[in-house]
Amino acid sequence: MPQLDLWLDPHWPRTGPERVFVSHAHSDHVAAHREVILSAPTSRLMQARLPGKRLEHVLPFGETRSFGNFDIRLVPAGHIFGSAMACISAGGETLLYSGDFKLRPGLSAECCEPCA
Repeated sequence: MPQLDLWLDPHWPRTGPERVFVSHAHSDHVAAHREVILSAPTSRLMQARLPGKRLEHVLPFGETRSFGNFDIRLVPAGHIFGSAMACISAGGETLLYSGDFKLRPGLSAECCEPCA
């Protein structure tokens, strides 16, 4: 979402300013980003997979946080432990982004909770 300066699960770090939503800690969704928005379990898994310094905005599920020109709320995606979908609101419009999700209950992931 370039107009919001928000990048959703990019495969590589961007040059210049970078704010990234990381939906979960599988290798095809993480990279050495400088600023990330993610859930607490994803933060812990990402630190184990990609140690290093980064600015982390760790959001509890269901909490809305404002980032200037957009608001974001994370809800469980049900894919793996800590996986999240992002409900992004800006300019009177809302987008639900999911990297991966699973609707049936699992043994190790939070139950999927799509939002409107």
